[in-house]
Amino acid sequence: MNKSFKTMIKVFFLETFKNKIEVFFTLFFPVLFLVIFGFLFTQNNIVKTYTYGISGTINDDVKNYFKPNKILIYENEEKLKEAVNNNKVDYGIYMNNNEVKYYYVSNMNSNIQWIKYGANSGVKKYLLKLKKDYISVDEKLIKLGKTQTNPMEYLLTGIIAISILSGGMFSVINVFGRYKKLGIIKRFMVAPVKPYQFVISASFNKLILNFASIFFIIILGKMWFNLSFQFNWFLLIIVGLSTTIGMMGVGILILVLFKETESANTASSILFTIMMFFAGIYFPISFIPGYLRWLSYILPVKYVVDIIRYVAGVESMNILVFWFINIIFILSGTLLLIIASKNFVKESK
Repeated sequence: MNKSFKTMIKVFFLETFKNKIEVFFTLFFPVLFLVIFGFLFTQNNIVKTYTYGISGTINDDVKNYFKPNKILIYENEEKLKEAVNNNKVDYGIYMNNNEVKYYYVSNMNSNIQWIKYGANSGVKKYLLKLKKDYISVDEKLIKLGKTQTNPMEYLLTGIIAISILSGGMFSVINVFGRYKKLGIIKRFMVAPVKPYQFVISASFNKLILNFASIFFIIILGKMWFNLSFQFNWFLLIIVGLSTTIGMMGVGILILVLFKETESANTASSILFTIMMFFAGIYFPISFIPGYLRWLSYILPVKYVVDIIRYVAGVESMNILVFWFINIIFILSGTLLLIIASKNFVKESK
């Protein structure tokens, strides 16, 4: 590695971290998704309980039929209605022999249907003296990968793919597009710098930033949501390298197709949105209507998500398919970087 090449890498490294927009979209934009969807998924996994007020001719063991909900016992019907009106309980139940009355404040709780269901279930079990629910379900979970995962772990692997897409595609468009617009590439070409040195030195720093983003997301996921991944770290490095190169190639290709940086940014934003919703990042591809599913299989991010979930132990995959996908990303990305960037640099001379 000659001195000028080292100097270029250093210059690009300093420039990368001076560009706050690029750092945001590579490091913090995926974290924003992690926070928003992470806490949403976490809240959905929490079993909600409600407070029921009960009065009437009831036995002391009535509370056992409404578990795990909280039960407050009232002396008479009037005090029960007063508790409901004052929002001390979510739902009031008055039982007098086989007569049952329900009291609740209309439209005060968005979960009223679930509260009603819990009340009906508890009352029926109490009146029939059933110790268990009417239907007993024995769940047996089937592992798709090495470990049993939850929706949050499935989501985080998708967010890593978003990070690679954002860091690879947007950073290349931002740097090369901005350099072309500011005439910086022309200045580089006056110096004894070969086109491949320019591309490699710029791409090297994007690789480093992308790897930082990947590990940053994994660490935050473990800290905030106690996720238990079993990453194959060697394969994760291979995936990070191959997919970042592939996404860089996509970014360069967009820059070549759309001459103006603003047009390239618009096109990449549209493509980014399509990939987010059709690549199986937030939900399985099987959820997508059949007549649109073909779109998922032509999007490169879909395969980024697949191999990341494989190295995380979330999903299984044939090892030959894994290596084939990585080789395709490396070869196609490198080819696009070489061919497209040469044409791009020539236009800037």
